[in-house]
Amino acid sequence: NGEFNNSYCINKFDFDLRGGFIYENISLINIDIFPCKNSTENNFHCKPQEVIDSFLKGGYFSILLKDIGLNPNNYSYPILPTVQDIYTTISSQFYRNLILYYEITEIKTDSGIFFENIQRKRYLKFDKKNEIFFMRDQQHYYNGESIMGIQIRLSDNIHLQSREYKKMHNVFATTGGYMQMLNAIFLFLSLIPNK
Repeated sequence: NGEFNNSYCINKFDFDLRGGFIYENISLINIDIFPCKNSTENNFHCKPQEVIDSFLKGGYFSILLKDIGLNPNNYSYPILPTVQDIYTTISSQFYRNLILYYEITEIKTDSGIFFENIQRKRYLKFDKKNEIFFMRDQQHYYNGESIMGIQIRLSDNIHLQSREYKKMHNVFATTGGYMQMLNAIFLFLSLIPNK
């Protein structure tokens, strides 16, 4: 509750994540974090450099992402909305690249009682994160170069969850099988006193 007041929210936009570097096409969301640098061109007014430095000596960067959890037992609502809280350290002495991968999750539901009635729904689900960082000269930082890059990409993974109701013919077959087994047991038990 306390940190949302100081957060920056990306406005809603319609954007498709596609492909990757090994495919012909790629689309991703790229966010770069720059230290504040006073500028007359765009009228930036930064805190004093000592204040900025103090935050970036032991600071951290946090990003909250919409995500889903899978609930295979609930046929009406197969997903649970969740939030991924991803955070990492930032510093003026190194550059960090944070790559966040989302996978395509397909939920296939067969809700037919007598015959197949398959419904498919697709969602994006958080898959994993990779962090890469390398040390660099602080002069890059004082020149106003990026200290962190965040990319949101599509993963190669496709998660498939399949759910189905028991069909009535399977229920009757199972029930008939149990009845046949009980009949055989009682028949065997009745043979002992008969002999």
